[in-house]
Amino acid sequence: MKVVFIVPYYGAFPNYFALFLKTCAKNPDYHWLIVSDIKKPCPYPDNVRQLELTWDALKALVQSKFAFPVSLDKPYKLCDFRPAYGYIFGQYIKEYDYWGYCDIDLLFGDLKRFLPFEKIQEFDKIGHLGHMSLYRNSEEINRMFARPIDGVLRYQEVFSTEASCVFDEWDWISINHLFLHGKKKVWMFDSFFDVYPNDDNFRRVERERPTGNQSYGADHVEKWTSFASWEEGKAFQWRCRNGRWDKTEVAYVHFQKRNMQLPEEPLSENILCVPDAFLPLEGETIPKAYLRRARLHTILNKKRIRWNVKKLLYWLIVKTSPIRHPFRRTQEKG
Repeated sequence: MKVVFIVPYYGAFPNYFALFLKTCAKNPDYHWLIVSDIKKPCPYPDNVRQLELTWDALKALVQSKFAFPVSLDKPYKLCDFRPAYGYIFGQYIKEYDYWGYCDIDLLFGDLKRFLPFEKIQEFDKIGHLGHMSLYRNSEEINRMFARPIDGVLRYQEVFSTEASCVFDEWDWISINHLFLHGKKKVWMFDSFFDVYPNDDNFRRVERERPTGNQSYGADHVEKWTSFASWEEGKAFQWRCRNGRWDKTEVAYVHFQKRNMQLPEEPLSENILCVPDAFLPLEGETIPKAYLRRARLHTILNKKRIRWNVKKLLYWLIVKTSPIRHPFRRTQEKG
């Protein structure tokens, strides 16, 4: 069986892109297709290739697949088109049994342990969040994004607005709602360490799955401070609970919206991940200096303060924006 992650990326690769590629190389049974016009900053491993497309060429490719005008002015809007990648890039993935997408601000662990092919084959969709999901490569599944619910073609609304609609995750009618409504087999994969972006410390965040009439679930942030490591191809989350270290292997670690710094010296096969840097891993414990810093952040947490201010502004201003969710307000009025 063959699996490929499709990763369109425009702008500038993260400063630790070479480290991301290193973790891909440790998973030779999985492939990555980078779609970009960025010059390769370093050699790619054998299981990663780049499709050279300018931003204008990519927009033309996407537009050619739809009969209505699509809105794709900024690269970030590509997140909403992710569920349609199997349809948009179909000519480039014919040899694969499953396709998917992932972010590049992460480090992969041992994917074969957490995503074995024999289990993947039982499902039509694996994963429910945008930083990593897989789909069965079939005509029906590749067009699930266009499936109507109660006569609503949500994808047309999403693809034709400049607003970010979180169509690849959970928000009003998303790709997950379409799969569940269509009674497709979905594996709600959650064996990863998703680092909460709005905290000076590392804390794992989990998205609650919607129930009943909910369109999306709340984020649940662990109260324990965590660290992470990458050790010879395996990824780990470290928690300190009741004075003892709990070290759990995960499929990958996601450093969303974090400016992770690299040391001057090249990193080895054992890497410690702390807020917000990659360091050589030495020993089986976290250096005390980082534990002291974590305690300080529980008192003065700049990222959390900034986030609380943003939330306040959202409720005061953005919540009533005429762009954000016109479809939702129409439904509420009805």
